[in-house]
Amino acid sequence: MMNVEQYESRILPEYRDDLFGLPVVIEGAVVEYTDRATGETFIEIPDEAALENALAVARVFIPLSLSGADLKFLRKVCGMTIKEFSDYTELTPKAIELWERDSEGMGHCSEVKIRVKVLERLCDCARTLSEDIRTLEQCMILKRSTEIELPPMIFRRVEVEHSCSEKWDCAA
Repeated sequence: MMNVEQYESRILPEYRDDLFGLPVVIEGAVVEYTDRATGETFIEIPDEAALENALAVARVFIPLSLSGADLKFLRKVCGMTIKEFSDYTELTPKAIELWERDSEGMGHCSEVKIRVKVLERLCDCARTLSEDIRTLEQCMILKRSTEIELPPMIFRRVEVEHSCSEKWDCAA
């Protein structure tokens, strides 16, 4: 447990990092603590699990092909082993393993299927996303190249009035 009097804290207006391998900007939520005696600082990202979920959903909608690291991140956020994920997506464990290692390219149909299944798994509001899922199924996914990088995803922490838990909102 942290001795509150030992630290000075402030909420950072903006925090940039490559969280979970993806470029992220977090606005108005990250707390920076400074040790009054040593001047050492550390940060705390509140409700990191909810942020991971929001980041995964946001990544699903970026029409840039998934890297192996992206696929592994999505699978882990879904809380699944390779076998469980392959059963859930109806793809072979061998294919998932190869894709996660970037050993083999993922076909368009497989990638769209993975994106849709991840979205269904992570969104408790799947009915409201049915139109988004249809759009996702028809989207053109751009192949990754050295010229195309993922844009930073901007998140703000918001409170949802009808819920007692705080949520993350992707602003871009």
